[in-house]
Amino acid sequence: AAILLFDRQFADDGAALPPDGGALEGRILAFAGDAEAAAATLKVRPQSMPPWLQSFQWFLGFAVPAAVAFLIARGSQMLDARKAFMVYRVLEVDKITAAVDGVQTVLDAAKRPGRLVYAMLRDRGVLAALTNRKQRKITNFCYDNDMAGLVGLLKRLFPWQTKDLHVAPAAATSSEGEDAG
Repeated sequence: AAILLFDRQFADDGAALPPDGGALEGRILAFAGDAEAAAATLKVRPQSMPPWLQSFQWFLGFAVPAAVAFLIARGSQMLDARKAFMVYRVLEVDKITAAVDGVQTVLDAAKRPGRLVYAMLRDRGVLAALTNRKQRKITNFCYDNDMAGLVGLLKRLFPWQTKDLHVAPAAATSSEGEDAG
């Protein structure tokens, strides 16, 4: 065990602190059992800094650990979401295959299938299994009737079930055809 001993007591109001440029002297004692094993002297000299620099150091002392903790927590959330999605892809193969078959049917039949595809993916629970970012991408593709973008994203998300998924030429983008009404 090590003990730090100073020659004077510290008061709560800081009265025992040395003035700028002053120092506190003390000894560090290390004990082995009940006997003193080693001792070393220690001199503490507080540095005088401008108040703005002290404030900046205090800010960094709180901001850096908070930012690190946030990044670690966010990374953990992302890993948990990815793990849950991987489990979903493995356990819900039939559900995903049925949804992809339904998407292909709508793509082949409808002229502007975006909202129908969105409703189908939502009703079959596929959207709920995705991260918020992927949900937003699918929503944007569907409401913009960008079926080429949607099919590309679905192929990246579900490569086994979407091998034969393709876009009918009339449903490829929203720039052709009438209003999405």
